[in-house]
Amino acid sequence: MTEHKSFYYKLVSWIKSSPLNTITFILFIFSCLICACARFWADYNEPITYSLFAVPYKTFSEVPAWYYFPIYFPIAALVVWQSWDAFIKVWEKLPETNVISRRGKEKVTYEILNQLKNEFNKKRYRLIILSFILGFVCMYEDSERERRTMIHEKTFSGQLARACEDPDFLSKWLWNYWIANHTYSDNNNPCSLEKLKEPNTGERIKNPTKEQQYHWRKAEILKIINANTMNFSNDRIPPPTAQWITVTLFHLEDGILISLGWLIFLQSLAHSYYFYRFEKLKTAEKNDLIIELNVNSDLNEFGLEHWNHTLNNLYWYLSAAFIPPIFSRMSQPDLSNLDTSQVWLQTLIPLIVAAPMITTIIVRQMRIPDSWKTLKTKTDYQKFLEQRLWPLDRNWSSKLGVLLAFFILSLFLGINIATIF
Repeated sequence: MTEHKSFYYKLVSWIKSSPLNTITFILFIFSCLICACARFWADYNEPITYSLFAVPYKTFSEVPAWYYFPIYFPIAALVVWQSWDAFIKVWEKLPETNVISRRGKEKVTYEILNQLKNEFNKKRYRLIILSFILGFVCMYEDSERERRTMIHEKTFSGQLARACEDPDFLSKWLWNYWIANHTYSDNNNPCSLEKLKEPNTGERIKNPTKEQQYHWRKAEILKIINANTMNFSNDRIPPPTAQWITVTLFHLEDGILISLGWLIFLQSLAHSYYFYRFEKLKTAEKNDLIIELNVNSDLNEFGLEHWNHTLNNLYWYLSAAFIPPIFSRMSQPDLSNLDTSQVWLQTLIPLIVAAPMITTIIVRQMRIPDSWKTLKTKTDYQKFLEQRLWPLDRNWSSKLGVLLAFFILSLFLGINIATIF
């Protein structure tokens, strides 16, 4: 009993320790409730056994892009923390490694560092707002198929044609209605893409676009409906209440997760930007703070060893963060005809991987000329040449994190890792 109490108090203490922990816990519970709602209230885990589909119908448990959401939020929270809070701690250590100093060689006090940290955190609010705007725009695009099926289609045949693009639990109410109200055979399969003929020529469709598939499938479905139903009006079938609520909740958590992905990306860029524009920050101007690469660093990393270590750890966390987009890609029925959101992911994921490393190197390179002014003796020049600008530190575990991130990226894009390195 004491052990249970101890665990409970530790959990409560961890949840209250930071706003990020509190939000992560709330999102975890929220996503668990949505999973329970999908399984038991909306019956999304009940399979459809009839041979209606050219590609397999997927229940809730067969679409990991959705039912793994409870673990996505803790993973995202770790990367959010690593891409911001961990770097804030690095900024606090830069005076110790003689990278941040005051003109006149005065000591950078704790009060000044606290002002700097507060300025960064105020700027972060803008990043959060921008991230959620971008995230929900992406979510709106990602929910296109469900919106068209549930709201915009005016006929039952049109709803089925949309649902046939990716038959899964999100269109289950339509298949239940079809099964209850229609007779059919394998020759009257509403989702048989391979049986579709181009209306004008009667030939099989070769590499059709999604819109072509939709329009031709809709015509075929209407023929099947008319052939198998007496006095059927072909009116749209409105979604039941369970459908509305669960789909809305699914896409709400999807929008939040995408927003966290944007936040990770923007935070990674922000620290490099602040490093480049440091002297223009209000705290730096007020206290005469400057950044200079430490050409006499004993660790030969220009005094940026803490930054390097934190950046390398970020790639370990990014490797774990690739789990949601990989599952999302795996759930696509046709990889040659991706959804809009998948096309965006194909562009954004490489940017998220490359941006922290590339921007870090660029802003450091831009500060190299200023460090030349501090070189006075041959010893200074020799020590300068021993410094490494490359942010990978010397231990192989850090390099492995970067390699792993790029390897998973290569799997996501479907390319060979040898083409990257």
